[in-house]
Amino acid sequence: MYSSNSPRAWTHTVAFALVIALTALSCHEQEEIAPADTKAPAASTLFTADDIVVAGIPSDGLVWNILTLSITAPPHAGIESVTVSLDSTAIVTHTAPSFSLAVDTQPLEDGPHTLTIVARDSLGGQQARQVSITVRNILLSINIPADIFSPPGQSPLKGYILLSDEQGEPIVVQEYHPGDTLRLRAPGFDGASFYVTELYNIVTFGLTRAQTFCHVERGPWVISSYHTESYIPPNYGSASVSFSNAIPGADYSVAINSTYQELNTPTQTTFGLYGHPYSKVFITRDVIDPVTGVRYPTHYGLTSSNITAGLNPTIDLSQVNQPTTQQTVTTELPVGTVGLWGVPANSAPNELFWIGRFNTLNNTLQYAYPGNAFASYYHEYYYEFEGEFHRNNLNGLPDGTALSASFNLAITDNDIEGTVTGTGVDAYYSYMVSNEYSLTREIFAPPGTQQIIFPRIPTPLPGSGPKTNIATQTYFTAVDYAGFDGYDGLKNYIRNSTGGTDGMFFGGSVPRRTHTLYPFWAGGSGRQPSGHNKPATQARR
Repeated sequence: MYSSNSPRAWTHTVAFALVIALTALSCHEQEEIAPADTKAPAASTLFTADDIVVAGIPSDGLVWNILTLSITAPPHAGIESVTVSLDSTAIVTHTAPSFSLAVDTQPLEDGPHTLTIVARDSLGGQQARQVSITVRNILLSINIPADIFSPPGQSPLKGYILLSDEQGEPIVVQEYHPGDTLRLRAPGFDGASFYVTELYNIVTFGLTRAQTFCHVERGPWVISSYHTESYIPPNYGSASVSFSNAIPGADYSVAINSTYQELNTPTQTTFGLYGHPYSKVFITRDVIDPVTGVRYPTHYGLTSSNITAGLNPTIDLSQVNQPTTQQTVTTELPVGTVGLWGVPANSAPNELFWIGRFNTLNNTLQYAYPGNAFASYYHEYYYEFEGEFHRNNLNGLPDGTALSASFNLAITDNDIEGTVTGTGVDAYYSYMVSNEYSLTREIFAPPGTQQIIFPRIPTPLPGSGPKTNIATQTYFTAVDYAGFDGYDGLKNYIRNSTGGTDGMFFGGSVPRRTHTLYPFWAGGSGRQPSGHNKPATQARR
C-alpha cells in the first residue's frame, strides 16, 4: 500500500481552507439586478460519472500522510473544469481534464471522509464522482486501564509502548500511566504496519518484560495488563464440611469451584470458597490402580444445594453412588497426561470443578467422567519429551489430538530467521531471557518464513542496550487457537479484549493447542526443562 520510501515532500500541497473572494460591483441606483440563478447545472450528456477516473486510493480506502491522486475526466467531452472537494469543501479546480493532486491528510480527523470530483463540460453540463476514504494517521489508539498496575502494594511499576519498523528501529516511544489516552502518531513513517512492543518494568528489581507483536496494522490496540491475580476467583471465606456414611476404607475426592482435596476415609475438612460465597460440592469415590498408582473415580455425586461461607454443613457420602462413564480414546501422541474438569455453566468457563488426572500409554487414553453432571467439560493434555512439549487447553472431553509444528529457525542475539509451519498453526511466539536476567523478551509472529529483527529498546528505557540470550532459557511455541483463526485472529482478539494477552493462558479462557520446542535443549535422559514435569509412562488399565 505505502512503502517506507514513499515521497515525503511534494511540490503541490493543498490547504483545507476554502478562501472565498468577494468582488464589489458598482452600479447605478436605477439598474435592476437580475436574481441569482439557483438552478442546478444539468447533468452532462457527453459523459457519465463513471467516466471520471480517480486513481491512487487503496482498495480498502485507508489513507494517511500524503495522498497522491491521479484524476482523469474524459478528454472527448470538452471538459472546461474539474473541481475536487473534500467533505463538501472545494480544495482545487483545474481546467485540464487530467491532473495529479497531493493531499495532506494530517490536518484531518481520523475516520471516514468523502472526496467529490465534479467535471463540467463545454455545454454547461456536469457529472460528479464521489469516493470514500478513511484517514488513519494515528498509528495506534490505546486507552490505558486505570488498574493497569494493580494489585496495589507491589513493587513500583512503569510501562512503555514502543513502535518500531521491520529493521527494529524505533518509530514512537511513549511512557504510559494508569488512565492515559494514547493516540500515537509519526508523520514521517509511511508504513501500513509495524512492530508493537509493550515494556513493563518492575522498578525495584530492575526487571523488564518486553512483549512484541509483529506486523500490527494501524488502528485500535489493547495493551496487556499484568495482574493475573484478577483471573483467580476472589476468596469469599471458608466453610467447614463434615461427612457421614463414608464407606470404610474408601478414598474420596471432594471438589468445589477452583479447588479440591483428596480425602481418605473423610470425616471433616475446611474449604476456601472462591468466586462466590457459596458452591456446590462434587464428590468422587476413587480407587488406586495397582499397576500405575494412578487414582481415578469410579462413582460420583453432586450436591443439589450449596455450601456457604461461615457454615458447617454435613454431607452424606452415601449419595456418591452414580457410576462414572468410562471412555477410551486413541491419541496422536504415544504418552501423556490429561487433567479433566467439569464446568457447571457455559457462561462461566473459568469456574472449574476438578474430576481427575488420567495417563496415556501406547497412544491410548482411558478416562472416567460423570456423564451429564456438568453442562460441559474442560481438559488439559500435556506430553513432554527431550526438548519438546505438547499441551492442549480445550473445552470438551479429551479427543486425543495434538498440534505438531515444524520449526526451522536460527536465532541470534539480534534476530530470529527461518520457518514455522504446521496444520492448524495460527501463530507462534519466541521466549528469551537476557544474560543478566534483566530482560524477558516474548515475540508473537505469524507462521511461515520470515526474519524478525528484535526491536531496539532505546536508552534510557529499561531493558535498553545489547543483550545476550541465555540458550537454556529460550524456546519457541506454535499455537492453534480454538476460538479464532490465523495471526489476524489473534490481533483481532487483542483489539477486542479488555486486557490484551493477560489471562488468555488461564484455564478455560482461550482454548488452544500448543507445541513448544527448546532449540538449545542439551539435557540427557530424565532431565526436563525447568518448570515442567515428566508425564507418567504407563496408563491405567
